[in-house]
Amino acid sequence: MTSSRPTLASRATLAALTATTATLTASLAVVTVATAPPAQAAAQRTQLFRSIAARRTVFASDPRVPGNQPAAPTIVINEIQHTPTGGDTAEFLELYNPGTQAIDLTGWTLTGVDLTIQPGTVILPGQTMTFANDDPTFRTTYSPTVFIGDRYDGNLPATGTLTLTRPDGSTADTVTYGGPGWPTPTTGQSLELTDPTADNNDPAAWTLSTGTGTPGTASHSPGATAPAAPTIGTATAANTSATVRWTAPTDTGGSAITGYQVRVVNNAGTQVGTLRNAAATATNLTVTGLTNGTAYRFQVAALNTAGTSAFSALSNTVTPANTTTAPGAPVIGTPTAGPTTDSALTAIARWTPPTTNGGSAITGYVVTALRMSSAADDATVLSRTSSRQLGAAVRQRDFTLAAGTYRFEVVAINAIGTSPPSARSTAITPR
Repeated sequence: MTSSRPTLASRATLAALTATTATLTASLAVVTVATAPPAQAAAQRTQLFRSIAARRTVFASDPRVPGNQPAAPTIVINEIQHTPTGGDTAEFLELYNPGTQAIDLTGWTLTGVDLTIQPGTVILPGQTMTFANDDPTFRTTYSPTVFIGDRYDGNLPATGTLTLTRPDGSTADTVTYGGPGWPTPTTGQSLELTDPTADNNDPAAWTLSTGTGTPGTASHSPGATAPAAPTIGTATAANTSATVRWTAPTDTGGSAITGYQVRVVNNAGTQVGTLRNAAATATNLTVTGLTNGTAYRFQVAALNTAGTSAFSALSNTVTPANTTTAPGAPVIGTPTAGPTTDSALTAIARWTPPTTNGGSAITGYVVTALRMSSAADDATVLSRTSSRQLGAAVRQRDFTLAAGTYRFEVVAINAIGTSPPSARSTAITPR
């Protein structure tokens, strides 16, 4: 495949250009040197060849220009974006050069997708090169400034094998990714190699990117170490869950924190379940799936591209419990009689929500009209007429009633149960 973009030439090409330039310069200088006085000619000749030598030295010492490459240069598959949120055309791959010399990738191939790298493509020492499925989509999704080495055909599956092959047919790198043990993107993250010297077929050598990927940037920091342990905070219990809190480590190991892992332990110090993951910016995590009545403690570890910190000290002990209850009683309002234009006798009950929902959202109300023996406070209840369950947002209810004196009361309902009834309203006679 080809694309219209500038490329770096090989050192051999540049050296040839230098030699040609020197030859032309020397040829043009011959006339001047030949017609000058002997002493002046000697000085001019010396200056000419010093300039030529200086140019050759510049090219020879520039690390951006490939020289006589090793027979089997090391290039590493460094980042795999196989599940971008922007769709298949937003996929990309990234290679990394861990060496100290620029490497000419002309003729290298990558299988798992269809890519033969075009002539003149050079990856600089300690730098990356990105290969995209589609140039316009890549630049819109990630950055218009990231250099794209080439486009490839085909798409990256969630589980697959990529093999980078040198022009002589030898394998430079291969990785079989996805499957058990591998980080699983959930929000469009890429897979990033944390250590270019590690076995990149080991799932532990890979992590999920922050955001949707870091094309154009090595995902590991030379000389970085694992971070220090976070500082554990106070844990609090809830129904079958607990919230763990921590403070980020002050020593990140020279590489940004990429996430946290929360460890749950029982009173015996044994880990319960798998490690829970938290984002790089998180300072707390609600751990679900715990058993009410069982005591737990928690530890937190920080991750960066170089590795995982030691776990923090253990948190305080918490015991999850179902602390939710039925709601409190609603607050009864003042009832009113219905309009005199109605042929039926009506009255309207009113109320406001309880001061506590018991830890569980109110799901509805039931209103009851109490037919009283009189308007006296100590009157007896002659009959009751209750509404169906009303919605959680309802605040009044019209009743059509027989002649008499009435008071109203209301109960609130949540997932746990029904509240005590409200106080009775003032007495009212429907009309």
